[in-house]
Amino acid sequence: MFKLEKEPELNQIFENEKKPINEIKFSPNSEMIGSTSEEGQIISSSKDGLIYFCVPRVQGNLSQIKAHFSACRSVDFSQTGDSFLSSGNDKMIKIWDSQSHRFIQSFSGHKNSIPTCKFCKGDFPNLIVSGSTDKTIALWDLRTNKIINSFENNKFAINCVDSFQRFIASCSGQTINIYDIRMGKIIQRYYPSHNSQVLSVNFHPSGEYLISSSLDMTSKIWDIVEGQVKFTISGHKSQINSSTFSLNGKYFATAGQDSKILLWDTLIDDSIIENFNQKQFQEKTNLKKNFSFEKKHSKKLSKNLSKNNLENFNQNQNHLITYSQQNILNQENENENENENENNSILLKKIYEKLDGVMSQLSIITHSSILFEKRLSLLEERVDKLTEGSNLKMNFLSK
Repeated sequence: MFKLEKEPELNQIFENEKKPINEIKFSPNSEMIGSTSEEGQIISSSKDGLIYFCVPRVQGNLSQIKAHFSACRSVDFSQTGDSFLSSGNDKMIKIWDSQSHRFIQSFSGHKNSIPTCKFCKGDFPNLIVSGSTDKTIALWDLRTNKIINSFENNKFAINCVDSFQRFIASCSGQTINIYDIRMGKIIQRYYPSHNSQVLSVNFHPSGEYLISSSLDMTSKIWDIVEGQVKFTISGHKSQINSSTFSLNGKYFATAGQDSKILLWDTLIDDSIIENFNQKQFQEKTNLKKNFSFEKKHSKKLSKNLSKNNLENFNQNQNHLITYSQQNILNQENENENENENENNSILLKKIYEKLDGVMSQLSIITHSSILFEKRLSLLEERVDKLTEGSNLKMNFLSK
């Protein structure tokens, strides 16, 4: 469990040659920070619809692709890093290969520009979430290129979205909403979260905290378990356009209109960070295996059922009288066997759908139990402190 008890400390300041910084991202190993501006650095989006790529350690290694017909507003890497997405003012979302920069697929469905779009992390590698100036949030399925759910109860344009496991965070106006994908509804709302419009939100990799940034020149770290602000951070001289945690949770960075990137230390115990990194590595290693398990397992079961049915069919044909009659019956039973196999495949599919539903409910119950235990622990600590204070007072009075 991560605990942010100490107020974060400023670690380092970077300046971007007096050019406003629109968005920042940590590299997967947390050793580099990528920023997006009007000219573009690292992996960045620009007003001319281009996506820029730069490897800082190799001088002059800069490439670009024409991604959108108008301004490119957002970019994000997939969980495995094999692909990345982009969104823009042309109302399009596009997926690209990270190595070859080859176009893979596109999505359309928003009525207006798409300033924010992210891959869903954790248990939902096949989903992406987007926010639009049409005031809607859309959840897309990469396998079908279609919207599977949308959230439309927003009064203002969506400035930013982020995801953690089955949760989505969004900011619109002065409101921060947290949605549950499975339940399809808002489970937490912070309003007013800032004194002015909120421009960015990002989950801590533990899922227990959220950082936001605003036009009011502040960033805030929210304790999602307790549902309240943990820290309010100042340091920029103008609006803060972006804030993000590193993937190991040890740092976070803020970037603003003042052309500066501020790197902060969360002051979390290094032993906790090391254990968390090991867990993240294991989850990433198993991601592709888990993703393809259901499909492979279903095919294997279907094949085994087909083989067993054929053996049973051959064993039950000894009572036939003539060769021609047996051929006729064989053909009929083969047809029946094919139909039976098809029915078995349909039945297996339904079974897996049911199992997925059961696992989803168990996941919700488990998460709720964890949150309850954390809150109970916090209450017990507070009661202990109050009891200790009362005992001291009684001892003092008795003397």
